Amino acid sequence: MLQNGEEILLEHRLKLLFSALLAQQDNFVTRSELIDEVWNDVVVDDQSLTKAVSDLRKLIAKHKIKNIHIVTANKLGYKMIVSQSTDKNPNFSKIELPIRVFGYAALTLMILIIMIRAARY
Repeated sequence: MLQNGEEILLEHRLKLLFSALLAQQDNFVTRSELIDEVWNDVVVDDQSLTKAVSDLRKLIAKHKIKNIHIVTANKLGYKMIVSQSTDKNPNFSKIELPIRVFGYAALTLMILIIMIRAARY
């Protein structure tokens, strides 16, 4: 993940979680889909996913990244919303198409960088 051109290092499970949510940006991803994506064939409970999402949110808050938000749908899953707004309570329904296109391009670049970094480990 990049912030102001500087790389933020994520542990492997958080990279996978970030990538999974980012790939389905603005759509809810079910808990079971995320568990399958992040932990693959390892048996874990819902608490592992809850903890990983909490860790990712803390990391986002620690680095003061205000345009990435993870929304929870109780017992369903999570959704990542990326906005260009710096408001504390942005109105995500009013994001215009050009901003979304730019956002998708920037996020695609971030995913590519994360995947290249992960391949080096």
